[in-house]
Formats: sequence, structure tokens, C-alpha cells
Amino acid sequence: MKLFTYQDYLIYEELNQPILKIAEPEGSYDYGQLEINKYHDKIFKELFSNKKEVTIFLNKYLNLQGTKNEIKQDELEQCSTEFLTSDKKTLESDILFKIKDKERYVLIEHQSTVDALMAERILEYCVEIIRMAKKQQEIKTNKEL
Repeated sequence: MKLFTYQDYLIYEELNQPILKIAEPEGSYDYGQLEINKYHDKIFKELFSNKKEVTIFLNKYLNLQGTKNEIKQDELEQCSTEFLTSDKKTLESDILFKIKDKERYVLIEHQSTVDALMAERILEYCVEIIRMAKKQQEIKTNKEL
């Protein structure tokens, strides 16, 4: 079994080939849309749970390659993606990393379909990340936010 890397994803992206067509297992492709989305989400989560691949992705898309701000693999710390809100609702994001020794978080959220409420969900995740950091006493003042 070959590890599917972010570099592989970029190759398929450049060729304008849908990743699902390439990455799906052999056999019947007669899946309902929900099953395709679950498979696509699984690929996404597996790929971006790998610190090396996230480092490549962040440095490329944030234009940090070769700069003093370039993110190193050992600077990333994966965080819990499950949050319990103040109204006891459970939220779960896709991927969350913290840059060690800095109060910077990287939330990577993937959608297989358009979600008109995505901006609201991202805002909810941000609020919960701030609450989590405050509980862990990583943020002591509003100035640090």
C-alpha cells in the first residue's frame, strides 16, 4: 500500500483530476453521495493528520517556504478536535494544530459539498479554541488574543 502524500494531491490538482476518481478503492463506484463524501473525508483527515504533510501544505499556501517564519514539522502539535460548548453542545472540527511555544492555532476544515453556514461554524470553532487555550492558561490576557 502506497502512502498518499500532499505532494501526490498537488499533482492530481494540477492535472485537474478529481482525487476521488484516483483514490477510490477498486470495485463498484455506485456509491451514494454520502458514501463518497465519507471516503473523501477519510482521505483528507488521514493526509492532514500527518505533521510532515501539514508542514508542506502550510508553508506552500502561506508562502513561508525559505523564510524565517517557515514552519518546522517539530513545531506542530496536534490538538483535540472535539469541543463542548458553553451550552453543552458538542462540536467537532476536522484538523487542529497548535504551533508550539506560540499562541497560534491552525484549523483545517474540509467540506465535500458547499455549506452556506461554514463561516458561522468556523467562528464557533475559533471561540472554542480560545476557550480551550484559556482553560489551559496559555492565553492570560485579551491582548494575547
